[in-house]
Amino acid sequence: MYDASITSHHMFVCGDLNFRVNLGGKWDAEKSYLHKSNVKKLTDDKDWDTLNEKDELRRALEQGHCLAGFNTLPCMFPPTFKVERKKGIVYQEKRSPSYTDRILWKSAHGLGGNVVPLAYEPVLSFSTSDHKPVRGAFSITPNAPPDRLLCGRRRCSTRDSIRTMRNSMFYRDVHFMMSNMKITGLRFKGQTPDTYILLVTDPPEVLKQEKQNNGVKILAGTAIRTMQTESEHESTKYRTWKGWPRSSTIENTNHPDWEGEAIKCAIQNLPEDDPDQVAKKISGAMLYITIMNDGITSADTVIGTVAVNLEKILSENFMQGTGVFEPILRDGKSKGMFECSINVVWMSRRGLC
Repeated sequence: MYDASITSHHMFVCGDLNFRVNLGGKWDAEKSYLHKSNVKKLTDDKDWDTLNEKDELRRALEQGHCLAGFNTLPCMFPPTFKVERKKGIVYQEKRSPSYTDRILWKSAHGLGGNVVPLAYEPVLSFSTSDHKPVRGAFSITPNAPPDRLLCGRRRCSTRDSIRTMRNSMFYRDVHFMMSNMKITGLRFKGQTPDTYILLVTDPPEVLKQEKQNNGVKILAGTAIRTMQTESEHESTKYRTWKGWPRSSTIENTNHPDWEGEAIKCAIQNLPEDDPDQVAKKISGAMLYITIMNDGITSADTVIGTVAVNLEKILSENFMQGTGVFEPILRDGKSKGMFECSINVVWMSRRGLC
């Protein structure tokens, strides 16, 4: 249902990606002698800024055509392809120099500051290939351990400090509500989709639940759409999809707007009065806001996903709204933009904390 770039906290992609330096204009990137001469002159002049500006990978990343959401550093060094098999940089006359060998990375929502690039450079002494390999060094800060948890308005630095709150304001229930949901510029196989929002968590037990009601399985979690009319106030609840909360379906539009609708959820199975287990329960948890096409006569299909750091939202946004405005990603491409508000309420024995 999700690719590795969605589910990973951090992901690196490296190798010969085969993107070229393309100066544009009337020159063919591979065959034009004039194009090759201009690229080599920029290289001799060490005009790295212009070479990076004309880099096809940079353009593709900016436009969301591939590896959407990934980052890469500018190549402040000579192009690494196509070279003679000897030490140093000697370009083959038949090919235009290009930055084909790259390192990219992507971090999950709220974790971007945990990866810091330290070095990015070619290995010019490498002489057994027509590429010069590129190497990078990164500092990666692990997720905060589960004994560090932001508890509403207070920071609880250790499990022991959480325990001191047990008899006063230790949390028993956690609820969040997603509202103001809308999508702009949705792209789906050249079609106009019938769209609904599906909420999935990792780990699954944070949100997923099933109940039995008179022998009929009812799936927990609902979307509540409130509509005002002149004569009445109507509220409609939508069942969840395979145990996951979902919204209603909006048909036949590339700009669905769930105005007046909210998806209300409770974090499931929180161990009451056990700070250790509560901290572990939400540590590293991610919320996948999944945009689905409602297959009325066929199976529902995933259009794309927005991954949100649920731990960060639950622990830092006590009684405050978190605004989400992120690209919808699928197979490394942007499928449109999603926005919403998420409000969190922590409940204690005494009520709201």
